[in-house]
Amino acid sequence: MKKTKKLNNCRDLLEQSLSIIYSTMIESHQIVNAKKQIKKAIENIDNFIIHKESINKTNANLYNNWWGNIESGLGKASKLSDENKLKYLEEIEKLIENEKENKK
Repeated sequence: MKKTKKLNNCRDLLEQSLSIIYSTMIESHQIVNAKKQIKKAIENIDNFIIHKESINKTNANLYNNWWGNIESGLGKASKLSDENKLKYLEEIEKLIENEKENKK
């Protein structure tokens, strides 16, 4: 199960417990503190999920920009000399061969 889904499940359980606390109508010091802590936990979960989603969007945008630059010839790879391009291609091929051998 994804971390976000687990956090959403946890948030739902916290909201259920908060609604139960509100329905008891008992106002002791411990219950008031429990309400505050549960509200804070829900708020922290919401903030984490929002932060995680913004990071995922940023990473997706960075990847799309990077790939777009490579496709259009603006990336760093387009500035390499032909000799260096061949050298890097040979290194990549070696890495692929090593991975294939390691999987056998």
